[in-house]
Order: sequence, then structure tokens, then C-alpha cells
Amino acid sequence: MLKKIRTLVKGKSATTGIKFTLGNLIVALIGATGTIIYGRWIEPDVLGEFQKYSILTGYLSVGVIFVDAAFQRHYIHYTGKGDLETAKEYAQTAHWWFLTLLIVGFVVFGFLAIRSFFAGEMHAAIGWGAQIVIFTPMTYGLYLKTLYRTNDDFLLMTKNNLISALFGFLLLPLIYFYQYTGLAARITMQHIVNVSLYIKYAPQRFKPTFNLKRLISMMKLSLPMQIPAFLDNKFFQNTVRLFIVSGLGETFLGLFSIALMLQSFLLVFGNSINQIVTTKLMLHYGKSENIKDTFNYVIKPVLASSLLGLIIVVIFMSTIPFFFTLIMPKYVDAILVTQILSAELLFVLLRSPFTLFTASLMVKEVVVLRILKTLLTLIFVYLYRDSLAAIAIAMVVSSMIHLMLSYLLLFYKMKKF
Repeated sequence: MLKKIRTLVKGKSATTGIKFTLGNLIVALIGATGTIIYGRWIEPDVLGEFQKYSILTGYLSVGVIFVDAAFQRHYIHYTGKGDLETAKEYAQTAHWWFLTLLIVGFVVFGFLAIRSFFAGEMHAAIGWGAQIVIFTPMTYGLYLKTLYRTNDDFLLMTKNNLISALFGFLLLPLIYFYQYTGLAARITMQHIVNVSLYIKYAPQRFKPTFNLKRLISMMKLSLPMQIPAFLDNKFFQNTVRLFIVSGLGETFLGLFSIALMLQSFLLVFGNSINQIVTTKLMLHYGKSENIKDTFNYVIKPVLASSLLGLIIVVIFMSTIPFFFTLIMPKYVDAILVTQILSAELLFVLLRSPFTLFTASLMVKEVVVLRILKTLLTLIFVYLYRDSLAAIAIAMVVSSMIHLMLSYLLLFYKMKKF
């Protein structure tokens, strides 16, 4: 057994996985450090004012769900089979679609920026103008990343991300000297560098081509797979931010944004563990095709990682007040919200077995559960939108309810085996 483990660890794929994961952790650490630094320099209302323009950006990114999942699947699948012509057709069609989305974003945000400029609203013009660039990695960037598929490509992706993260870190003084404008300039230039690197080192280049047959084929596969994720992430998160900025104001949106940023850095641990557990789960299910057997196979490491996650959450909750007071005193009002949102780490770790829904093609069940969670959360948030802490509690409670319902469904399915 030990010999097999050593062989796996020494393998190229394992080495690449370790380097890729470490690279992502370093990128996250650089991002967290940058957030902490500029959190000392700008007021919450400045951050909130800039963040409000990204709400529309999140909604417009709905276009990616029509082809993204199918493109990822088909391009790699047909390349692996050696059917390079079919893989090329899907890549060309996907390129056309993502490029079209990018043009739509350019037109929408360009119009809003120009209108604000002539109305004398310079901050709005800068905010909308920055969204043109921010929208690019959210759409066209997904197409570029799918082209990176080999071990060497993954390492190149890590290098690209590290370079852009370091570049963004070096641009932090812009925020200190120019505040709102510097914040927009920094994130804009960092995204330009990141996308430029992905374009420059893309392993393959495909001419964007409209192909109705391939487009419809990708939509049929992609939509059912990605609607749940879009509802749970983009739609939900941006609607919550819309409630906050319209009900409480830009200052509270800035406080909430800092809490979400710190939560996302905390979740890097959970997502890294999930990547390992999910891979093991998919491989085991591929062999057994038995939901109950696969669940029993992964539940122990899931519970062990969740226990570790609980310890991390307790430590995080205990130290975050001191952290804010010492390092980011301007955001001390975000302490309680950050503590509440940190509980999401537990739910992320406990959700690992739900990959069984995808593995066993229970797509309808996933869609129903995600829609239910989104609606439930938005109802809670709307009812308690007058308090950031109440909004955070509503998000945590809805995640808990979703977790319980998902496990109930999983146990029900396992009874059939």
C-alpha cells in the first residue's frame, strides 16, 4: 500500500496537482494581503461605491451558462478521443459565443460610462468603464482557461495567475494616493495583464465561427448543468448586494464586501480539500456505480476534514475581532458579519458527497434544490434586509437548510441500493 502511495505522489499528475494547489493558495494569500493593506487606506463607502457597479456585471455573466460546461466537456472529451476536428468545431463555436458576450458587455458598459461622463458623474463613468475589463475574465476568460488542459498547461495557468497577482500587489499604492480612482485603475490593469497572459500563452488558437448545430448541442448540455451554480452564486450574491446598496447604502455594501472577501480566502482551504475528495468520489463511483458504496467510501474523510474545518472556524471567529481592530480599524463594523459568514466553511466541506448527484446524473434534483435554496435565501434576506448581521444569518441558515435537504435526498437515494 505504501509503495502504491509513493508511486502516486511521485507521478507527474500528482506533482502537477500539488504545484497547482500551492500556486492557488499563494495567489489567494497575495490577494488577502492586498485586501488587508488597502482596507487600511480606504473607507467602506469608497469600496461600496465601486462595488455597486459590479452588480450588473454579475447579472450579465448569465450568458456563460449557455455553453461553458458543455465546451469544457466536449473540447477535452473529443481531444482525448483523437477526434480533433470535432473538438475544433466546438472550440470555434465557443469562441464565437464568448466573443459575442464580450462585445455585448462592451456595448452595455461603454454606453453607461459615456452617458455618465457627459452627465458629469465622473465616479459613475469610471465605475462603469472598469466593468468592461472586469467582465472580460468572467466571460472570455473562461473560454481561454478551457484551452489549458495538460499538466504543463496547468502549471502555466498557475504562473499566469501568480504574475497577475504580484502585478496587482505592486499597484496597491494607486489606491493609497488616488482612492476610488486608484481602486478602479488597479483592478482594471490587473485584469488586463491576466487576460493578456492567457491569450499570449494559449496552447491552441481557434477562429471564432458561428455553428448553429454545435451551439444548440452545447446549450442542451450546459444549461441544466450550470443553472444551479449560477443561481447559487452570481444571481444570489448580486441580488443580496442589490438589497444592501438599495436598502442600507454604499457604506454597508463596502463592509459586506470586505466580509465576503475574507470569507473567500477562508474557503480556499475547503475548496482545496473538496477537490481531492471529489476526485476520489468520482473515480470510486466510476468503478462501482453504486451511490451507497461511494458515500461510505468518502464519508470518513469528509467528517475528518469537517472537524478540522470546525477548529479553523472557531480560531477564525476568535481572532477576527483583534485582527480588524489592529489592522483594519475602518471596517470594525464588519466583524460580526465576517464571523457569521465564516461558518460557510463547514457547509463547503460537508457538501463534498453531493458530487454524487452529478456523478449519478441526478440533474433535476440538483436544480430543484438550488432553486429552493436561492428563493429561500432571498426571502430571508429581503425580510431582514435592514441589518447586515441578519442578512449574514439568513445566508447561513439557508445554507444549513439546503445541506440538510440534500443529505435527506442522498439518504433516500441510497435506500434503493
